[in-house]
Amino acid sequence: MLVAYMTFTQTPLYKSAAVIQLDTEQQNVIDLGSVLSGLVASTAVIDTEVMVMKSKSLLTKVAVKQKLIEDPEFNWTLREKKTSALGSFSKQVKNMLGMDTTEVDPFAGMSIDERDSAILDGVVHTLMGKVGVSRVGTTYLINVQVTSESPETAARLANAVADQYRVQQLETKLDATRRATEWLSDRVFALREEVEEKENRVAKFIADNDMETAM
Repeated sequence: MLVAYMTFTQTPLYKSAAVIQLDTEQQNVIDLGSVLSGLVASTAVIDTEVMVMKSKSLLTKVAVKQKLIEDPEFNWTLREKKTSALGSFSKQVKNMLGMDTTEVDPFAGMSIDERDSAILDGVVHTLMGKVGVSRVGTTYLINVQVTSESPETAARLANAVADQYRVQQLETKLDATRRATEWLSDRVFALREEVEEKENRVAKFIADNDMETAM
């Protein structure tokens, strides 16, 4: 009877996937024309990008942007509390034995910010358990698969993870461009100072040796 109960009350799960193609061209931060080109294609690099896509840092941004803290599937504090037959029986036994059956507040003693942070951390942890990222064979394609109780949520989050990865890649390349531009600017300034210093030395040499009059 218990097995049948668990079987027929199990929530159905849906899966959705998004595929990302890695940019495999080599990036050169000195050449501003190629700084935005992309990655050096290698197994190590591709494996690293897989880890980046399912990292806590990236999925935290997805969770915040998608407001998963408002979704009971991800935020356990919003779920309706259901007491199982076993839980109810256990509580009755504890009452008979005079044991304390008061529910413990997991956020007791926390500030509002600490509580919100703990809840978000739980939301992200749940999301991480629902996201799978893998390389497609030996190609430059990466498959992002999300499992959810809702087919719409699964599709939305699969696309959101892929989009967030693309955003981070763009931000990384823009940062590389900025650093390259700053380096070139500093180099041009240094060269300009060097040229001016040499010109001043030449002018001083000419003045000291009365070469200007002679010329």
